[in-house]
Order: sequence, then C-alpha cells, then structure tokens
Amino acid sequence: MLWYHIEIANSFWNNILKVEGITDRVKQQERVNKEKDNIINFLAGIENSGKVLFSTFYVSPNGEEQHDVVINKIETDNEGGDWATDIAEAINMMCFTMRVHSNLVGSVPGKSQTNNSGSDKRELYTIAQTLQKPYHDLIFSVH
Repeated sequence: MLWYHIEIANSFWNNILKVEGITDRVKQQERVNKEKDNIINFLAGIENSGKVLFSTFYVSPNGEEQHDVVINKIETDNEGGDWATDIAEAINMMCFTMRVHSNLVGSVPGKSQTNNSGSDKRELYTIAQTLQKPYHDLIFSVH
C-alpha cells in the first residue's frame, strides 16, 4: 500500500475557482472536494498506475520555489510483508497467556528464528496437554 502526503497551496484552489468563475461558497467547497477526489483517484486508481502528474511552480525573486501542488510518497520501512517481525512478539505473548508454546502454532520465538525438531515439538505438545489437564478435569466434572 502506498501512502502519500499531498501539499496544496491556497493559491491553487483560488486559481481553479477564479478560472471557473465559482463564487458560491457551497459550490466552491464542492469543487475543492471534487479536485481532491481527482488527485486521490489519479494516485491510487488502478487504471492510472504509472501515469505522470505535471504541476507548475513559481520561483520568487529571492530564488525560493513556490509550489502549488507537492506530492510526497511516505516511505515505510515495513513493506512487502515485513510486519511479521512486529507481530511475532504479540503472538508469543498471546500463546504464553493461553499456556501454549508458540512453536506449536507455527510461530518461532526468539531472535534466532530456528525451528525445533519433531521431538522437541512432540515434547512441547505433551507439556501443553499436561498443563491443560486440570482445566479439562474441572470442565468435565459435571459429566
């Protein structure tokens, strides 16, 4: 998912409204909303993927650029499924709370990210069953 921060100068809106001759406040707001939707659809629409956006800017006498529209892509460090590292700790906490070793449900705890052998998993499963026996006995006591 791409994220954008769009900076739009007030002069951009004023120029659109002036060129189109819109003076009614309600119609001005509708036009501004329409243009915002156009920009969002341009950036995020499937059929517009790979198209180019042209914008103009003014250079002031002291040499500073005055942009009407600036679109900045927000860079994220976790793209392409890298969130798994952030989720691992939460998964381990949930499994610990439920008294199940996280390796039994596919999560590998720790930074080493090495998986246990079949024997280790069998022992972990036996431990999990043993820890759950008092709860099972309590629940089935009515039967």
